[in-house]
Amino acid sequence: MAHQRKNIRDAVITLLSTLANGNVIAGRTYPVDQMTLPAIGVHTAEEEWLPTESEMVTMVGGVVNNDRAIQLTIDCMDEGWTYLDKLDALALGVEQALGVDLSLGGECGAILYEGTSVERSEQLELPTGRLTLTYRVEYRTDARDPQTNIG
Repeated sequence: MAHQRKNIRDAVITLLSTLANGNVIAGRTYPVDQMTLPAIGVHTAEEEWLPTESEMVTMVGGVVNNDRAIQLTIDCMDEGWTYLDKLDALALGVEQALGVDLSLGGECGAILYEGTSVERSEQLELPTGRLTLTYRVEYRTDARDPQTNIG
């Protein structure tokens, strides 16, 4: 089994697998080779612990819960003189796919949109861009078993 962060990344990759000609990977790779474009990279970054208002841990049925929130970034990458339009099309597909199931098939409590940024690179033959969608993913694990979402 894997940590719940990996389970979340895998669930997102599965949801996005029909986009970018199926070139959806875990991790951040930029700039990329023109042969791999379009591409989508799924990356988890900072994670925070979410204590409840009244206590630092919750006890539910004898289980110590860790409420967590992780930053999930999804990099949409493409090239060409109309790269912005291509990036927006990829972002639309990402947002639509994630909007179908905000619990990622039960892997989290909620996935919440936080923002978008765009970068341009001149390192390849054609202009290349990366549009990054940022999400906050909230989930809960048993303190003794961080590989399983429990609500």
